[in-house]
Amino acid sequence: MKEKNKVENIENNILNEEAILKGKKREAETIKKDITQTEKTIGEEAKKIEGESKEKNRGVFIVLSIAVLILLVCIIAVIYRYDSNNFNYAGIEFSKNYMGEILFYTAKVPAVDSYGSIKGYKEIDFRNDPRDLDNLIVDVNGSIKFLRSKTTYVSYGQMNTCGDTILAATNLGFFLAATNIKYKGAIDDSDYINNTNAPYVNCQTHPDNTVIMIKEGNETKITQTNRNCYELVFKDCEILKSTEKFELIILDQYMKSLDKNESL
Repeated sequence: MKEKNKVENIENNILNEEAILKGKKREAETIKKDITQTEKTIGEEAKKIEGESKEKNRGVFIVLSIAVLILLVCIIAVIYRYDSNNFNYAGIEFSKNYMGEILFYTAKVPAVDSYGSIKGYKEIDFRNDPRDLDNLIVDVNGSIKFLRSKTTYVSYGQMNTCGDTILAATNLGFFLAATNIKYKGAIDDSDYINNTNAPYVNCQTHPDNTVIMIKEGNETKITQTNRNCYELVFKDCEILKSTEKFELIILDQYMKSLDKNESL
């Protein structure tokens, strides 16, 4: 009887141990499931954070790319505008400038001392683009020279009324003064001799002076009629083109003379 009870106790203990093991097993499975779920949650959160980080980086990259693109466009626009408004002609820097709606082509001409060193710049305004005057006829024997020891006469022949006549005369006067040429206005129209205080001058009356004749003709051109006389002929009121081309020829000679340390 005692043996039987002993066996039953052992069996009961075994059953109890099995029950405990089953409980532990269920707890382990529950813990495993919790761990798996936690790992899954952590993985999902990690992916979410990684995705947000990539999206944020992508957004920053896009913003920076747009900023760089805008900067490049601005730089290109500035360079293009500078190039389109500034150019070199005959070794002189020109720039486009507006006074109201009036366009000027401003030449920045270097002024040098007796040693050939640049001591400053003079600005001379033109109404025509100098590049557009390249097709004008120029027939000058060598270069334009002035007898600086004597007065240079700018003599105007008979001509029809043109809107740019006064402007051309004024600008030519400013130009000659800026280049230190002593000049005086004159006429070559005998009908007006008694109606003006201006002297009557042409290439025949003043052969020992430099004479610049301005008159109308069938074409716009510049010619040298004798040693000291130059004719600025114009058609269709193109007087500004004729006088400004004359000025450009002188400036071209001046720039070439700088290399040789010579005077006009």
